[in-house]
Parts: sequence; C-alpha cells; structure tokens
Amino acid sequence: HAIRVYDAQTHKLLYALGAPAGPLDVAREGHVGCVTCLKLCGRRLFSGGGDRTLRAWDLKDRGPLRKVGEHGAIVTALAVAGATLCSADADGFVGLWDLETLEAAGELEAKPSIYALAVVGPVLFAARGDGEAVVAWDVSTKARADAPPYAAESLLAVGKKLYLGRDDGSISVWDAA
Repeated sequence: HAIRVYDAQTHKLLYALGAPAGPLDVAREGHVGCVTCLKLCGRRLFSGGGDRTLRAWDLKDRGPLRKVGEHGAIVTALAVAGATLCSADADGFVGLWDLETLEAAGELEAKPSIYALAVVGPVLFAARGDGEAVVAWDVSTKARADAPPYAAESLLAVGKKLYLGRDDGSISVWDAA
C-alpha cells in the first residue's frame, strides 16, 4: 500500500510514497493495511499503521527510508518531542525513537489504550479515552509530569495550551505552562 500525495487545489495525484515500481519491488511497499496516523518532521514523513508498524518516508526522494519499528497493536498516534519521535498504540504503550538514528530509545505505558498524543515543551501528553484521565511524561527523563485531570479522546497543543476533545462533546483548554 502507498501513501498518495495530492495537490490541495487541483486534487490531482502528485506522487505515491511506497508505491511498488513493479510486481517484485517489495522494498518500496508501505504498510500492509490502513495508515492510521502521520507526522511530518522536516523532509521526513512518519506513518503508523494497522499493521502495527512505524515507517519513515523521505519526501525529497519520494520513497521509504525504512521500517522504524513495531508495536504490539495498531499504531494510533505520532508526536515529536525535541529529538524524540513518539508512537502510541491501542494497547497503551508509547514507543520512543531517536529522530536522528531512528533507533529505539525507550517505552512508556498508559493502559488501557492511547487515542492521541500532543507535546508542549518537553512534556508528552496522551489521551487514553474510555473515561481515563490524560497522562503526561517529561520525555527527556521519562518521569510522569502534571496532566489535566480530565478524560479526552483527542488532543491539540498550541503554544502552552492543551486542547482536549472530550467524550461528552465538549472541548476543554488546559494551561500546560
């Protein structure tokens, strides 16, 4: 499967990342199944998938860099905290990856599952859904950090504010400073 890039105005296909050049070109294949989340970082695009893998793509060369790693469940969210790529999964784990080397740099846990990630400064926030409160860590130390005492299904960080999409249809704003 490929990640297709379209022109936003004309809706024409510009190119496809990971599209096989031919039937035997398995090295250029992308995820097996759906792409569940994306994160752009410089000239690299990171993708998580239903196949439980995390992949890196080179936008300049329009091809895959490599499979970064695997999770035990569907990859649900991606975020970048400083020099660390964070990938969350449906089993409640966050994989930490060095952005330069793309090597594993640790793991965090927030059971039962993680729906979304957001970063404010060095702090990574995880929305767990299912009525569970948001959790947070200082990514550099992997220690728990202060988090809003609310459950959330989605997160958005803007400046020092953290917006929480709640399961009751509301949006809360938390000052993460």
